[in-house]
Amino acid sequence: MLSSIVGTSILIAVVFWFGRWAREVILHGLTERLPDLGVRNSLATFTQYFIVIIGLLAAVRGLGLELTSLTVFAGALGVGLGFGLQNIANNFVSGILLLAERPLRNKDLVRIDNFEGEVTQIGIRSLTVRTFDNEEVVIPNSEVISKPFINWTRGDDVIRFILYFGVSYKSDLHAVKAGIEEVLKAHKAVLENPGPAVFLWEFADSAVTFRVQYFIHTFGTVHRNVVRSEVLFGIWQMCQEQGIEIPFPQRDVHVYNHESGHDSGHKLGHELDPNMPRT
Repeated sequence: MLSSIVGTSILIAVVFWFGRWAREVILHGLTERLPDLGVRNSLATFTQYFIVIIGLLAAVRGLGLELTSLTVFAGALGVGLGFGLQNIANNFVSGILLLAERPLRNKDLVRIDNFEGEVTQIGIRSLTVRTFDNEEVVIPNSEVISKPFINWTRGDDVIRFILYFGVSYKSDLHAVKAGIEEVLKAHKAVLENPGPAVFLWEFADSAVTFRVQYFIHTFGTVHRNVVRSEVLFGIWQMCQEQGIEIPFPQRDVHVYNHESGHDSGHKLGHELDPNMPRT
Protein backbone atom coordinates (compact mmCIF):
# COMPACT_ATOMS: atom_id res chain seq x y z
CA MET A 1 0.00 0.00 0.00
CA LEU A 2 2.83 2.38 0.89
CA SER A 3 4.56 1.67 -2.39
CA SER A 4 1.34 2.46 -4.26
CA ILE A 5 1.00 5.81 -2.48
CA VAL A 6 4.63 6.69 -3.19
CA GLY A 7 4.28 5.65 -6.83
CA THR A 8 1.08 7.65 -7.21
CA SER A 9 2.70 10.74 -5.66
CA ILE A 10 5.59 10.47 -8.10
CA LEU A 11 3.13 10.03 -10.97
CA ILE A 12 1.19 13.16 -9.96
CA ALA A 13 4.42 15.17 -9.75
CA VAL A 14 5.48 13.91 -13.17
CA VAL A 15 2.03 14.74 -14.61
CA PHE A 16 2.17 18.34 -13.40
CA TRP A 17 5.73 18.72 -14.69
CA PHE A 18 4.81 17.22 -18.04
CA GLY A 19 1.77 19.49 -18.27
CA ARG A 20 3.91 22.60 -17.78
CA TRP A 21 6.50 21.29 -20.22
CA ALA A 22 3.85 20.57 -22.85
CA ARG A 23 2.44 24.07 -22.42
CA GLU A 24 5.83 25.68 -23.07
CA VAL A 25 6.50 23.43 -26.07
CA ILE A 26 3.16 24.29 -27.68
CA LEU A 27 3.37 28.00 -26.83
CA HIS A 28 6.95 28.58 -27.97
CA GLY A 29 7.42 25.73 -30.43
CA LEU A 30 4.56 24.03 -32.24
CA THR A 31 2.36 27.14 -32.56
CA GLU A 32 5.14 29.69 -32.96
CA ARG A 33 4.09 30.43 -36.53
CA LEU A 34 0.59 31.45 -35.47
CA PRO A 35 0.47 35.27 -35.48
CA ASP A 36 -2.23 35.49 -32.80
CA LEU A 37 -0.58 35.11 -29.41
CA GLY A 38 -4.00 34.72 -27.75
CA VAL A 39 -4.77 31.58 -29.79
CA ARG A 40 -1.36 30.13 -28.96
CA ASN A 41 -1.84 30.78 -25.25
CA SER A 42 -5.33 29.23 -25.27
CA LEU A 43 -4.15 26.06 -27.05
CA ALA A 44 -1.18 25.69 -24.73
CA THR A 45 -3.24 26.21 -21.58
CA PHE A 46 -6.01 23.81 -22.61
CA THR A 47 -3.38 21.18 -23.45
CA GLN A 48 -1.80 21.56 -20.03
CA TYR A 49 -5.13 21.14 -18.24
CA PHE A 50 -6.05 18.14 -20.39
CA ILE A 51 -2.80 16.38 -19.52
CA VAL A 52 -3.21 17.14 -15.81
CA ILE A 53 -6.79 15.85 -15.71
CA ILE A 54 -5.90 12.63 -17.55
CA GLY A 55 -2.91 12.14 -15.28
CA LEU A 56 -4.95 12.64 -12.11
CA LEU A 57 -7.52 10.11 -13.31
CA ALA A 58 -4.73 7.64 -14.01
CA ALA A 59 -3.31 8.27 -10.53
CA VAL A 60 -6.68 7.50 -8.95
CA ARG A 61 -6.91 4.27 -10.90
CA GLY A 62 -3.37 3.45 -9.85
CA LEU A 63 -4.44 3.48 -6.21
CA GLY A 64 -6.99 0.82 -7.02
CA LEU A 65 -9.98 3.12 -6.59
CA GLU A 66 -12.89 2.82 -8.96
CA LEU A 67 -14.27 6.12 -10.16
CA THR A 68 -17.83 4.88 -9.69
CA SER A 69 -17.15 4.29 -6.01
CA LEU A 70 -16.13 7.90 -5.64
CA THR A 71 -19.40 9.29 -7.00
CA VAL A 72 -21.27 9.42 -3.71
CA PHE A 73 -18.24 10.75 -1.85
CA ALA A 74 -17.61 13.36 -4.51
CA GLY A 75 -21.25 14.46 -4.38
CA ALA A 76 -21.20 14.87 -0.60
CA LEU A 77 -17.85 16.62 -0.73
CA GLY A 78 -19.09 18.90 -3.49
CA VAL A 79 -22.07 20.00 -1.42
CA GLY A 80 -19.88 20.63 1.59
CA LEU A 81 -17.21 22.56 -0.28
CA GLY A 82 -19.49 24.22 -2.80
CA PHE A 83 -20.09 27.31 -0.73
CA GLY A 84 -16.48 27.62 0.38
CA LEU A 85 -15.11 27.13 -3.12
CA GLN A 86 -17.74 29.20 -4.89
CA ASN A 87 -15.32 32.01 -5.77
CA ILE A 88 -12.66 29.56 -6.92
CA ALA A 89 -15.16 27.77 -9.15
CA ASN A 90 -16.38 31.11 -10.49
CA ASN A 91 -12.83 32.15 -11.35
CA PHE A 92 -12.15 28.74 -12.90
CA VAL A 93 -15.16 28.95 -15.22
CA SER A 94 -14.37 32.60 -15.98
CA GLY A 95 -10.83 31.59 -16.94
CA ILE A 96 -12.15 29.02 -19.41
CA LEU A 97 -14.44 31.65 -20.93
CA LEU A 98 -11.55 34.10 -21.25
CA LEU A 99 -9.41 31.51 -23.01
CA ALA A 100 -12.28 30.47 -25.30
CA GLU A 101 -13.77 33.87 -26.18
CA ARG A 102 -10.48 35.81 -25.95
CA PRO A 103 -11.85 39.29 -25.20
CA LEU A 104 -8.28 40.08 -24.23
CA ARG A 105 -4.94 38.47 -25.05
CA ASN A 106 -1.36 38.54 -23.90
CA LYS A 107 0.31 41.89 -24.60
CA ASP A 108 -3.03 43.70 -24.85
CA LEU A 109 -3.15 47.11 -23.17
CA VAL A 110 -6.16 47.23 -20.86
CA ARG A 111 -7.78 49.16 -18.05
CA ILE A 112 -9.48 46.91 -15.49
CA ASP A 113 -10.97 48.77 -12.53
CA ASN A 114 -8.25 51.29 -11.62
CA PHE A 115 -5.39 49.32 -13.15
CA GLU A 116 -3.91 50.21 -16.52
CA GLY A 117 -1.20 48.19 -18.20
CA GLU A 118 -0.23 45.21 -20.33
CA VAL A 119 -1.66 41.73 -19.94
CA THR A 120 1.28 39.41 -19.29
CA GLN A 121 -0.45 36.14 -18.41
CA ILE A 122 -3.95 34.65 -18.53
CA GLY A 123 -4.38 31.73 -16.14
CA ILE A 124 -7.26 29.52 -15.19
CA ARG A 125 -7.91 31.43 -11.95
CA SER A 126 -6.55 34.90 -12.58
CA LEU A 127 -4.76 37.09 -15.05
CA THR A 128 -1.71 39.28 -14.53
CA VAL A 129 -1.42 42.89 -15.65
CA ARG A 130 1.88 44.77 -15.60
CA THR A 131 0.97 48.40 -14.95
CA PHE A 132 2.78 51.38 -16.45
CA ASP A 133 4.50 51.73 -13.05
CA ASN A 134 5.98 48.22 -13.62
CA GLU A 135 3.78 46.66 -10.94
CA GLU A 136 2.43 43.13 -11.37
CA VAL A 137 -1.29 43.08 -10.51
CA VAL A 138 -3.09 39.74 -10.20
CA ILE A 139 -6.80 40.13 -11.02
CA PRO A 140 -9.37 37.33 -10.53
CA ASN A 141 -10.91 36.19 -13.80
CA SER A 142 -14.43 36.73 -12.48
CA GLU A 143 -13.71 40.46 -12.18
CA VAL A 144 -12.98 40.60 -15.89
CA ILE A 145 -15.97 38.53 -16.95
CA SER A 146 -18.58 40.23 -14.74
CA LYS A 147 -17.51 43.89 -15.10
CA PRO A 148 -16.80 46.20 -18.04
CA PHE A 149 -13.18 46.80 -18.94
CA ILE A 150 -11.29 48.66 -21.65
CA ASN A 151 -9.05 46.88 -24.14
CA TRP A 152 -7.16 49.53 -26.09
CA THR A 153 -5.61 47.01 -28.47
CA ARG A 154 -8.57 44.72 -29.12
CA GLY A 155 -8.93 45.52 -32.84
CA ASP A 156 -5.74 47.51 -33.44
CA ASP A 157 -3.13 49.44 -31.50
CA VAL A 158 -4.30 52.94 -32.53
CA ILE A 159 -5.30 55.18 -29.62
CA ARG A 160 -6.74 58.70 -29.61
CA PHE A 161 -5.53 61.39 -27.21
CA ILE A 162 -7.37 64.59 -26.35
CA LEU A 163 -5.88 67.85 -25.07
CA TYR A 164 -7.67 71.05 -24.08
CA PHE A 165 -5.86 74.30 -24.68
CA GLY A 166 -6.90 77.89 -23.91
CA VAL A 167 -5.86 81.21 -25.47
CA SER A 168 -6.69 84.83 -24.82
CA TYR A 169 -9.81 86.43 -26.27
CA LYS A 170 -7.49 88.89 -28.02
CA SER A 171 -5.89 86.13 -30.06
CA ASP A 172 -6.53 85.46 -33.75
CA LEU A 173 -8.43 82.19 -33.35
CA HIS A 174 -7.93 81.14 -36.97
CA ALA A 175 -4.18 81.60 -36.61
CA VAL A 176 -4.20 79.59 -33.38
CA LYS A 177 -6.05 76.73 -35.05
CA ALA A 178 -3.67 76.74 -38.02
CA GLY A 179 -0.63 76.84 -35.73
CA ILE A 180 -1.78 73.85 -33.68
CA GLU A 181 -2.50 71.89 -36.86
CA GLU A 182 1.05 72.57 -38.06
CA VAL A 183 2.48 71.31 -34.76
CA LEU A 184 0.49 68.08 -35.03
CA LYS A 185 1.36 67.64 -38.69
CA ALA A 186 5.07 68.03 -37.99
CA HIS A 187 5.21 65.32 -35.32
CA LYS A 188 6.25 61.98 -36.79
CA ALA A 189 4.34 59.84 -34.28
CA VAL A 190 0.97 61.51 -34.98
CA LEU A 191 -0.93 59.49 -37.57
CA GLU A 192 -2.26 60.93 -40.80
CA ASN A 193 -5.09 58.37 -40.99
CA PRO A 194 -7.05 58.84 -38.84
CA GLY A 195 -5.70 62.35 -38.83
CA PRO A 196 -5.52 64.93 -36.04
CA ALA A 197 -8.21 67.56 -35.54
CA VAL A 198 -8.48 70.92 -33.81
CA PHE A 199 -11.88 72.26 -32.68
CA LEU A 200 -12.93 75.60 -31.21
CA TRP A 201 -14.51 74.10 -28.11
CA GLU A 202 -15.73 76.67 -25.61
CA PHE A 203 -15.83 80.35 -24.67
CA ALA A 204 -14.76 79.97 -21.05
CA ASP A 205 -14.43 82.58 -18.30
CA SER A 206 -10.76 83.35 -18.78
CA ALA A 207 -9.92 81.85 -22.17
CA VAL A 208 -11.14 80.56 -25.49
CA THR A 209 -10.75 76.77 -25.29
CA PHE A 210 -9.63 74.54 -28.14
CA ARG A 211 -9.98 70.75 -28.22
CA VAL A 212 -6.95 69.07 -29.77
CA GLN A 213 -7.09 65.38 -30.67
CA TYR A 214 -4.63 63.08 -32.41
CA PHE A 215 -3.99 59.36 -32.94
CA ILE A 216 -0.82 57.35 -32.39
CA HIS A 217 0.27 53.71 -32.45
CA THR A 218 0.36 52.27 -28.94
CA PHE A 219 3.32 50.07 -29.79
CA GLY A 220 5.14 52.79 -31.68
CA THR A 221 8.76 53.72 -31.19
CA VAL A 222 7.81 56.74 -29.05
CA HIS A 223 5.92 56.35 -25.76
CA ARG A 224 2.51 58.02 -25.61
CA ASN A 225 3.54 60.28 -22.70
CA VAL A 226 6.55 61.44 -24.69
CA VAL A 227 4.31 62.26 -27.66
CA ARG A 228 1.94 64.21 -25.40
CA SER A 229 4.81 66.17 -23.89
CA GLU A 230 6.34 66.97 -27.29
CA VAL A 231 2.99 68.11 -28.68
CA LEU A 232 2.46 70.43 -25.71
CA PHE A 233 5.99 71.82 -26.06
CA GLY A 234 5.33 72.39 -29.74
CA ILE A 235 2.12 74.30 -29.00
CA TRP A 236 3.93 76.37 -26.37
CA GLN A 237 6.74 77.20 -28.81
CA MET A 238 4.22 78.16 -31.49
CA CYS A 239 2.47 80.52 -29.07
CA GLN A 240 5.77 82.15 -28.10
CA GLU A 241 6.75 82.70 -31.73
CA GLN A 242 3.38 84.15 -32.75
CA GLY A 243 2.81 86.19 -29.59
CA ILE A 244 -0.29 84.25 -28.60
CA GLU A 245 -1.19 84.76 -24.96
CA ILE A 246 -2.07 81.77 -22.76
CA PRO A 247 -4.26 83.38 -20.10
CA PHE A 248 -4.63 82.47 -16.46
CA PRO A 249 -7.47 83.35 -14.07
CA GLN A 250 -7.25 86.81 -12.52
CA ARG A 251 -9.08 88.10 -9.49
CA ASP A 252 -9.69 91.56 -8.02
CA VAL A 253 -8.74 92.35 -4.41
CA HIS A 254 -10.89 95.02 -2.75
CA VAL A 255 -9.30 96.92 0.18
CA TYR A 256 -11.85 98.86 2.21
CA ASN A 257 -10.89 102.29 3.61
CA HIS A 258 -12.68 102.76 6.92
CA GLU A 259 -11.99 106.51 7.01
CA SER A 260 -13.32 107.40 3.58
CA GLY A 261 -15.80 104.57 3.30
CA HIS A 262 -14.51 103.61 -0.15
CA ASP A 263 -12.80 100.54 -1.47
CA SER A 264 -10.28 100.14 -4.26
CA GLY A 265 -9.94 97.15 -6.57
CA HIS A 266 -6.53 95.77 -7.46
CA LYS A 267 -5.48 92.80 -9.50
CA LEU A 268 -4.38 89.81 -7.52
CA GLY A 269 -0.65 89.34 -7.88
CA HIS A 270 0.11 93.08 -8.39
CA GLU A 271 1.68 95.10 -5.61
CA LEU A 272 -0.74 97.41 -3.79
CA ASP A 273 -0.21 101.18 -3.72
CA PRO A 274 2.09 101.90 -0.74
CA ASN A 275 0.16 105.11 -0.03
CA MET A 276 -3.12 103.26 0.26
CA PRO A 277 -4.38 102.77 3.84
CA ARG A 278 -4.14 99.13 4.84
CA THR A 279 -6.50 97.21 7.05
